[in-house]
Amino acid sequence: MYFIRRALLVFIILLNSLLVFSVDDSLRISKDDSLETVFLTEIEKENQLLQYYTQINDFENAGYICLELADDYSGINNFDKAIEYYSKAIRLFEKAGNRDQVLETVLSIVELHIAYGNMDLAIEYTRQVQKIVYVRPYDDPVKMHSNMLMGISFGYIEQNDSAMKYFEEVLEYTQLTADTIMRAGVYNNIGAIYSKENKLVESFEQYEKALHLFSQLDYERGIALCMSNIAYLKMKQEKYTEAINLFIQTIDVFIRNNDNAYLQNVYANLSDAYAAINDAANELKYFRLYTDLKNDMNANALERTVQIQQIQYKLDQKEKSLQLYEAEMKIIEQQSRIRRLMQFILIAGILIISVLGFLVIRNMRFSLKNTELKNELLQADKKSMTAEIKYKGKELENIALRVVEKNDFLDVLYQEIDKIEGTEDDHQRLREITKKIRENLYISNDINELNKRIDELHSHFLFRLDQKHPDLSKTERKVASYIVMELTNKEIASLMNISIDGVKKSRYRLRKKLKIDSEDSFIDYFQNM
Repeated sequence: MYFIRRALLVFIILLNSLLVFSVDDSLRISKDDSLETVFLTEIEKENQLLQYYTQINDFENAGYICLELADDYSGINNFDKAIEYYSKAIRLFEKAGNRDQVLETVLSIVELHIAYGNMDLAIEYTRQVQKIVYVRPYDDPVKMHSNMLMGISFGYIEQNDSAMKYFEEVLEYTQLTADTIMRAGVYNNIGAIYSKENKLVESFEQYEKALHLFSQLDYERGIALCMSNIAYLKMKQEKYTEAINLFIQTIDVFIRNNDNAYLQNVYANLSDAYAAINDAANELKYFRLYTDLKNDMNANALERTVQIQQIQYKLDQKEKSLQLYEAEMKIIEQQSRIRRLMQFILIAGILIISVLGFLVIRNMRFSLKNTELKNELLQADKKSMTAEIKYKGKELENIALRVVEKNDFLDVLYQEIDKIEGTEDDHQRLREITKKIRENLYISNDINELNKRIDELHSHFLFRLDQKHPDLSKTERKVASYIVMELTNKEIASLMNISIDGVKKSRYRLRKKLKIDSEDSFIDYFQNM
């Protein structure tokens, strides 16, 4: 079962060999430059060129710039943006009358769908292209490209007969055009299909053909890839020593070319091969190399994902700026049209010029007056709101003080009650005191009113407090509100009907929950929250 899983991995890599051999190296990053800097610079330059070519109606060059933008966005896994620019490129090439480039761009969309595993869409789009190029000769590059993508797509969904049919047509093309590297890549793909079907002799034959062609071209990556594939067949035949020798020869090439996906596969297969011949030391050695490389690749992938997210965020910001710029340009264009119209009208006669001048001046004065009135209204509203806030704050303080005074008053009364002895005069005094207490029993209403006003006046503060510290209790929220009002501990104790020590403990617990240092002020913390 392990070998079967490894075979599938090799097969998928080989089906991408065409794409691997034609990697776009337009974005080369030096040690001093970040991916983000290089990418954003490229995008900005390409957008400027696109705008320039569009303005001068050079649709063909504008289309090629759209292709570059689509490739850039595809490189950072932004599928939607890549499709958007490929679609723009198709429209521009249609305007330019470049029929072949329209078809090639559709095939670029097919490659994108293959990369994202959308094989049904890839096959559907490729068939649309093939309906158009069906009558073309075998040496037509668009027809060859579509056949190659059809072979890859069918290979992915394991329809090997269909894949083989299209790969054989590509072989005919390569023989007509002497495209050696393409022919070698197709031999590789056909060899992978035979290997998948366990036709080892046929697979070996195809890999040998590919190896021979790559050797003629002195193309070391292709040579290493073929040797790795042949080594895998040797493992299937249980010729482990031969497989090991071939795998080891490919390691330096894959390291030199930074082909980590192939290198990881080689390490895994070497570990399996050494395990098969009971060489535990080398099995462990290559298994460690495999796991270390896998971890490095995962770490690099994570770092690249973070970079891509940063790039996409900055691109979104730039896109918003571009939209604002385009809106400003539209306004400028509209103003330019108005100026041209005014110039035309001015030529019509002095009378019309005078009337227009009068209307423009009147409109400007009206607009200026309007602006001044709006500013005055805004200032008045601002002053009114400030005064209202101050008034409500003062009113809140007055209510709080009134509640505190009533509590103090009641405390005094209770102290007087404690001094009363059981004489008739004392009873009379008690009745008078009781009457006074009854008259002041509305304190609970005052406290309710105070809390209601606090919720109204400090609603924004309480909302921010809840957002940042949702675990605070109602009592702790109330203490925080009183602190914002800059009430003393004594006043807070009176309002909450607790002792001053109780207030201190509440403040201590609140400070601990908010993680405020002992030397820091509550007020400073709340203002900066």
